[in-house]
Amino acid sequence: MTPRILTAVFYGLLPIVGILVFAWDWRSVLLLYWFENVTAGLLNVVSMIRTKRVQPEGEAPMTFNDSTKPASRSGLVLFFIAHYGIFTLVHGIFVLLICAGVFNFLGGSIVGKGLFGDLSLVNWRGILLIWFGGTVVQLIALLLTRPDRLPAASKLFWQPYPRIIKLHITVLGGIWLIEKLGWAPAAAILLALLHLGFDLASILFERRKINAALS
Repeated sequence: MTPRILTAVFYGLLPIVGILVFAWDWRSVLLLYWFENVTAGLLNVVSMIRTKRVQPEGEAPMTFNDSTKPASRSGLVLFFIAHYGIFTLVHGIFVLLICAGVFNFLGGSIVGKGLFGDLSLVNWRGILLIWFGGTVVQLIALLLTRPDRLPAASKLFWQPYPRIIKLHITVLGGIWLIEKLGWAPAAAILLALLHLGFDLASILFERRKINAALS
């Protein structure tokens, strides 16, 4: 197993152990995956700086403000930091409000039962420890990756966003399961399993694309 696959398994299975064995609340898993999106953005900045290519070969270059001049590496990095940073901040507020019980998407009595309303149920120490460990493993794996095997910076610009889209879809599905099954851990387990499957599929897909481009 490569470090990236090990990290995906780490993020996918350890929360399930926490849920089933140590009675973790689903809020802890949801917030852990938001922190992982922060890591994805940070690692993407490192990748954009390290990669050998700024624009993809044989494809239209990325430009800003209808300019015909390809965007520079520094321009891509700075714009990504601002764009992804704002997007992730808004998404983090949205996730925190869900955990705090501000939203009730289904119009039922689920919030009134206190299922979402107590952020003290969040295992902050546990999620921060897992997040830090996973971030270190991913950073080491990235630094060990040859720069010429990284995608072009303009391709990397869009790479982290599917994680956030996946998380939004999973959150809505998890809330639906809570309402239907009346079992809060179901949402956390759904998050963990979908997260693991998505990450493993993404890793294999990226490898196939890279190997095809280099062959």
